[in-house]
Amino acid sequence: MMRVAFVFAVALLIGAAIALLSACAPASQIVRTQTVEVPKYIRTPLPAKLIAPTVVTDPAPLCGSAFCNGQLATMLGDYRSGLNQCNADKAALRVLNSNDDQSQPAAGAPAAVPAGGVQ
Repeated sequence: MMRVAFVFAVALLIGAAIALLSACAPASQIVRTQTVEVPKYIRTPLPAKLIAPTVVTDPAPLCGSAFCNGQLATMLGDYRSGLNQCNADKAALRVLNSNDDQSQPAAGAPAAVPAGGVQ
C-alpha cells in the first residue's frame, strides 16, 4: 500500500510540475501571411524646356564706363522678356503639378487601396 501511495505521490508531483511549466510558457500567436500588391507610381520627368535657366547677357558699355540710353532700353526689354518667359514656365509647372492624377500605377498594380485598408 505504501508503494502505491508513493507512486501516486510521485505521479502527482510530476503532473503538478508539468502544469506549472506549461503555464509559464508564452502563448503562441497565430501568424497569417498574405501577399499584397502595392501600387508603384511612375512620375513623368519635367520637360527640360521648363527647367532650363533663362539667361540675359548684358552688352559691353558703349558710353565709356556706362551704358547709353539705347542700350539701357534694349536691356530693359530683354529683362522683361526673360521675366515673362520665367512666369510662363512657372505657370506650366503649376499646371503639371496640379494634375496629380497624371501619375499612373505600374502595370498590374491595383488602382487604389480599399477604404478599410488591407485585411
